[in-house]
Amino acid sequence: MQEAAAYMLLVLGGKESPSADDVKGVIAAAGAEPNEEKIAALVGDLEGKSVNDLLADGMAKLKDVPIGGGGGG
Repeated sequence: MQEAAAYMLLVLGGKESPSADDVKGVIAAAGAEPNEEKIAALVGDLEGKSVNDLLADGMAKLKDVPIGGGGGG
């Protein structure tokens, strides 16, 4: 999860397509130990994809999730 959070922080900071080294740097700066395998997999999966498009696709899927509950007793 820290890998995705670091990636998103870099995107929010203006880096459109962060590299594995960028993600490692953010995680190390936060005082955590970077997991190179997870970082490589994340960066590879997101290569050539826009984070904004991925978020929009995910939000479209969430509209079909039933949310709510029964009334009080």
